[in-house]
Parts: sequence; structure tokens; C-alpha cells
Amino acid sequence: MNARLALPGALSLAGRGVVVTGAAHGIGRATAGVLASLGAELLLVDLRPQDETRRLIETAGGARVRTLQADLTAEGFSAQLMASGPLYALAHCAAVHDSSDWTLTGGTARFHRTMGITPVCP
Repeated sequence: MNARLALPGALSLAGRGVVVTGAAHGIGRATAGVLASLGAELLLVDLRPQDETRRLIETAGGARVRTLQADLTAEGFSAQLMASGPLYALAHCAAVHDSSDWTLTGGTARFHRTMGITPVCP
């Protein structure tokens, strides 16, 4: 997250609210770093704490970062997300990683859990 590239002004997200799901690690953390370098005001969302992602972003350049530890499939999550303030974009990086065959071991409940991570926003 320390590498800085000169980017065209058209890519600026200065002052715009962007939600990054799955921000505690991996692709979500990397995405948050890129968006922060473009000036976005970030709302990081994950089931797990995002302290390390927040620390990396703030150390790299001090973008405004808020965190929300939440389950995207929880009742009321979308309303909670929308109440967090004006949003310009959603970088949906959250995922459920389950390598077993859900058709053999978990039936439709596991399938719906996997597919349910896509938030439905009003």
C-alpha cells in the first residue's frame, strides 16, 4: 500500500464515500488501499476486525477510514449501511470460501449463505 503511482485526475475519488466489503484481508484490503490512494473516504466492512487494514491505510496517507464489523447477510445490514452516510461506490470484495461440495454436505442452506453475501441496498 506504500507504492504511489501518478494517476489521471479523472480517477480521483477525493471526498467520495466508498464502501469496501471483505476489507479485513486479501483482495478487500488491497482494494481499500488503492481506493484510499485515489482519495476515497472509506467505510470498511467485514465480519472480522479491520484494525490492520485501517492502520496500513492511515500510515500510507491518512485517508478518512471508518469501520463496520458486520455480517452482510444479517437482517437490517443494508439499512445500517445506507444510514452510514452518502455513498458513491461499493467495492464488493467479501466472499464465503468453502471448498467442500455444498450439494453433498450442506444442501441449499449453504448455497444461500454463499449467495447471500451480496447486499441488497435500497
